[in-house]
Order: sequence, then structure tokens, then C-alpha cells
Amino acid sequence: MQTQTPVPVFRNNSFGVMDWRVVVAISLAFWVPIIFPAGHMFVFNKVWPKDAVNAKQCTCSCWDTVYKGPYEFGTDSKFKHVYFNVDRTTLKMWIITVIGVLFLYETFKYVFLIVLYKRLRWTMGVLFLISLHSHYYSWWAYWNFWNDNFYSMWYHQILFSLTELISSALVLSYMDTKRQVEPVPMLIISTIAIFHAFWSGLDQFVLNILKRRGRLHQVLRDLALMTTDLFHVILSFHELGELATYKGVSLLAILMQRSSLYAVLLVFTCMYLLVRLLP
Repeated sequence: MQTQTPVPVFRNNSFGVMDWRVVVAISLAFWVPIIFPAGHMFVFNKVWPKDAVNAKQCTCSCWDTVYKGPYEFGTDSKFKHVYFNVDRTTLKMWIITVIGVLFLYETFKYVFLIVLYKRLRWTMGVLFLISLHSHYYSWWAYWNFWNDNFYSMWYHQILFSLTELISSALVLSYMDTKRQVEPVPMLIISTIAIFHAFWSGLDQFVLNILKRRGRLHQVLRDLALMTTDLFHVILSFHELGELATYKGVSLLAILMQRSSLYAVLLVFTCMYLLVRLLP
């Protein structure tokens, strides 16, 4: 049994200089929160091009002008690249954005460190990368829910977002090869993915893709989310198979352990009840 040795966030050598790998990881992670929204808007601009705004003639009557102080108060608001009202909803949008940026930076710094220390478990690395779009999609969904005052899908999205976060937290925690894979966390990851695939398959995936009623962004979204779930099932079971080989037992023996069965039953039951009970 291997003991867990955490990747150091800061490591100094005998001369008191920061480890070069930490510097590289921080430098690379710094760019990730910048690249994500830039790429997002670039794709939107190319897929759904629109006419440029006439900056000399446009006005905005939905802006409270508070953040401009005494300027433009009581007058027609002129062109701005960014308008925002000073209210509770804007604060919520700001908070979730800051939290998302911080988590994005910290997780990528951790991943880059693991890669530079050559301790990356490739299966967890793949799952981490392909799940990024689902977390970014969740942030963008909440941002738009608040911005548009549209809440009909609010609780549905919260359930999927929270379970995705749980799954990704487990993926990150087993990304370091110094930590040996355990059956229960891998089964939690796969059970969450199976439930996501099953429930979305009954809902949007069938309507938008199989019945061909979805628009381009809906088709791409559903394909990406379904692919992510399938990869979580396949690669988590791959790790279970590797664990079974390491222990000299069959995969079925791992799956039939009491703790494994309890974990699957508990996760699936909780998710099913929440889906049925939430509006």
C-alpha cells in the first residue's frame, strides 16, 4: 500500500529559492481564467455573428448609473462596453464569478504541479480536462439565470452542478499517483455519471439529438455532456479493473463488496429522490 505524499505548493531549496516547477505551475495557471472566457466569446462571435453596435447612437434605459457616481445621473446613458446595476443580483453574479476564477486557478496550479512532478494519473487527468466544460457551463447557466431573472431550470441545474463538483473533487483527489485508488470513490464517480447520462437521456438528449429538434448549441452541449459522463464511467471502471488486478481479485469481487454496494445505492437513491422532489 502506497502512502499519500501531497504535492508541495511551495518548496524551497537550500538557497531559499522557490522550486522552478512551482513558478511554472503558477505562471501557467494564471492564464487559464483569461483564456476560458476569451475562447468562449470568440466561439460565440464566430458561430452567431451579429452586426456591430453603433456606439454613437445607442443608449441604455435599463441601467441605474450608480457605479458612475454623479456622472450621467438623470440623463440618457451613452455607450459603455459594460453596464451593470448595483443590486443584490449583480453581487451574486460577481461572487460566483470570483469563486469560479479562484477555483479554476487553484485546481490548474495543482494539476500543473502534479504533471511537472511526473505523478499524474492519466485517467484522472483525462476526466479532469473533459469535465471543465460542464463546470464552465454551470457557471454560465447561473450567471444567465440571475441576469435574465429566469429560474425555471434553477433547481435542476443545482443538482447536476453539485454532483459534478463532488465527482470532480474525487477526480482531483486521486489524480496524484502517490495515492492509491479506492473502490468507493471510483464507484461514486461512475454512479453520478450514469445517473447524469440516464436522466439527461430521458430529457434533453432524446429531444435535441435523437429526435433532431435541438438547435446547434443544444446539440453540441448535449453531446459534450453525454460524452463526459460516458468517459467518467469507462475510466473509473478502468481504474477499478487495475485495482482488482493489483489485489489479485476479480472486478466482480470489488463491485460486490458491501461498502461498494452501499455507496452505489446511497448515491443513486439520493439523486433520484432529489430529482423527483425538486421543482
